[in-house]
Amino acid sequence: MNHFNVARRLVAGWATAVLMTIPGICFAATLEAGVATGNITPDTDALHVPLGGYGERMNARAEGVHDYTLSKALVLKQGAKKFALVSIDIQGIVRPLRDEVLKRIKTTGITSDNLMLAASHTHASVEMNALHSGNIFGIPNIGIYDEKLLSFTAEQIAASIIAANEQLVPVNVGTASRDVAGLSRNRRGDPTVDNEVTVTRI
Repeated sequence: MNHFNVARRLVAGWATAVLMTIPGICFAATLEAGVATGNITPDTDALHVPLGGYGERMNARAEGVHDYTLSKALVLKQGAKKFALVSIDIQGIVRPLRDEVLKRIKTTGITSDNLMLAASHTHASVEMNALHSGNIFGIPNIGIYDEKLLSFTAEQIAASIIAANEQLVPVNVGTASRDVAGLSRNRRGDPTVDNEVTVTRI
């Protein structure tokens, strides 16, 4: 499966709630969408890349790359309004990272109010505190801030949004849900689970 199909499937699951919350959206007008995937995997030889949430590693660098970490962007446009939803393989989104992405996508017309960055919360990606310019503590087990790592990550995320924005085409949207038993589990062992699965196709 190529990156385009992966991106399309992963971001579509978010779209139901997003489409209903875009300020001023009117479903009578033509809706356009664009999707793109960016590789946010840092060069572990050129950059010091600590893994997210591993305090015992004391900010030790990643030893290599097993799988790429990605930024998957969906841009929706209706009239003059745009909205970007970005699913990112990262531990968490810190405000400086969001701010740096916004600086880089000004030409798209997408503003802070119309940008959603969603982290997959993987621990096999960059430590989020290494991307936080306010992290001035120098404590290894919570991560050390790295300006180069922040700049690289923001640049790659922004590039995926810009690419999606350049591929806008008219789309139709359909959504449905049903219960699928056994698809999810409660990791605390509680038998209470939500079996409802919602799929949105753009």
